[in-house]
Amino acid sequence: MDKLIEFKTRKIQIETNTDLSLEGKKKALATLQQQATQYKAAAVQELSISWGALRQRMARNIEAVQAAESKAAQQWDYSRLNYMTQAVKSQVASTANFSEVQKLYGQAMQSGDSHARRVWCEVVGEAVKAKYKDGEAAAFAKQLQADLNKVITTPEIETLKSEGTEITKQAAELHTQTQQLNNYFYGDSMGPRAIFGGKNEFENIMQGVQVTQRVDPETLTTITTAQLVD
Repeated sequence: MDKLIEFKTRKIQIETNTDLSLEGKKKALATLQQQATQYKAAAVQELSISWGALRQRMARNIEAVQAAESKAAQQWDYSRLNYMTQAVKSQVASTANFSEVQKLYGQAMQSGDSHARRVWCEVVGEAVKAKYKDGEAAAFAKQLQADLNKVITTPEIETLKSEGTEITKQAAELHTQTQQLNNYFYGDSMGPRAIFGGKNEFENIMQGVQVTQRVDPETLTTITTAQLVD
């Protein structure tokens, strides 16, 4: 945020200016504080609008994904899935080696039978890890989960989830901007909260959306999530 950098730079310049008397520094800092306060009010108003729009967009996306997934669920014959699940588990249990499992999986995925593909992706992973306790089986189970997402995800769901990813990115950027302003104006004390136990204006406008980040231990990439909260 360029304006915050400007305020910080000017503050340092005033405090280190040897040509200014103590009174001159006091007046200059008071003027700077007044300008910063005016900027804060405008920033809060702008961010409030942005957070409000974000919450609405998130809610619409969540509702649309749920509707699309409900629609997609209707294409499956669950009695058939249950029957095939038991049959596939028996197949895996009777295999002589892990390569045989991979061969059967390849045949199922090339069969053109969406129910067979789903069952193999959905239930074989745990069965394989239980029977063949090695790293290759664990990696295979992970691949099955990725393949399952492809099997059960429709183009409509894929588009909506892609939109959800963009919304999460927007939420993370907005959270960073708001937190930077919060830190500038309130620092570690967090303003009113430290004194009265309440929230300051920046914390208030972020309410309703929870943004979290974690590092994936395998890929060492940062995974960001955003969700609506009460």
